[in-house]
Amino acid sequence: LDGHNEGGISPYGTVDVYINGSRVADDVGDFYMAYPKGTTYEIKDIKASLGHTYIGLKEGSLKGTLNSNTVVKLSFDVNASTVQVIPGNSVMFNGSYYGTSNGDLVSSSYTGNYKETISIPVPTRSGYTFTGWRRSGTNGTMSSLTTAATYTFGPTNGAWDYLFATWSCNHMNTMAISAVESTCSKRGYTAGIMCTTCKEYLSGVEQLPLADHTITLINQKDATYDTEGYTGDEYCTVCKRTIKTGTAIPKLEKPTQPTQPNEPQQQSDACPWCGGSHRGFFGGIIGFFHRIFAALFGARH
Repeated sequence: LDGHNEGGISPYGTVDVYINGSRVADDVGDFYMAYPKGTTYEIKDIKASLGHTYIGLKEGSLKGTLNSNTVVKLSFDVNASTVQVIPGNSVMFNGSYYGTSNGDLVSSSYTGNYKETISIPVPTRSGYTFTGWRRSGTNGTMSSLTTAATYTFGPTNGAWDYLFATWSCNHMNTMAISAVESTCSKRGYTAGIMCTTCKEYLSGVEQLPLADHTITLINQKDATYDTEGYTGDEYCTVCKRTIKTGTAIPKLEKPTQPTQPNEPQQQSDACPWCGGSHRGFFGGIIGFFHRIFAALFGARH
C-alpha cells in the first residue's frame, strides 16, 4: 500500500478468487489456502475500497497453475485531496471580503490523504465578526462551520474543497449622508447614516420617487384654410426630452357666401338736375322744370 507491504489488502480493496474455474472466495481482502499442484487459479473483480485506488499488480500473476507456493500482491494507493481556506481580504465571494487565517491574508491550501484531519482555526479581521465558513465542494467533512473546526479529507482522489470565510461588520466607523432631491431623470434619497467600513446604510438613505417633468409646449402651429396645424409637443426643460408628441389639426373650412333674394329697386326722389328734393306745391313746380332741363341737357345727379 503506497509502496509499503501489508499482510492483506483489506481494507484497501477486495478480489474474487477462482480455483479450477469455480469461484471459491467472493470480495475477500486476503486469501490463503492449500491446493494440489496443477490446480489452476485466477484473481478477478479487483475493487478498491472507499478512499483508495487500485494501481496494479505488484508481484506474481493474476492467473496461472500452482506448482509451488504462489504469492500474488496487488498495489493500492490512498486517495489524496485538497482543501483551500480563503479568508483573505483580497478575495471576494458573494459580496463578502475576508480577513486572515493563521496569518495568511489571501488563502492557504492543504493536501491530505483520505480520513486525515487538519485543524481550521477561526479567522480574524479588524472591525468584523466571523460568522462562519461557506463551503464549495463536498469531498471532505467539517466538524463545525461556525467555530474553530477539524477538517477531514474525503475519499475522492484529486478533489478540491473550498472554505470561504463570511463576516459581519461591527459598524465602528460611520458618516452622515445628506439628502438629495429627485429630478425627473434621477431618483434622490433621504438623509441617513452609512458605515464607512462596509459601505452599508445603517439608517435612512431611502430612495425617493422621480420628480415630475417640467413641461413646456413647443412646435405648436395654428391651422389655416390652406395648411394643417399642430397641437405641439410636450417638452421637459430639465431632462431635455420630448415627453409627448402632438397631433395634426385639420385645415380650416372656407366659408360660403349666402344667396340674397332679389329686392325691388327703390326709385330715388332726388332731383336729377340739382340733386335736391322738391316738396310742396312750389317745390313740385321747380322739380317739373328741372326734370325738363335734365331731359334736354342731361342729368347732373
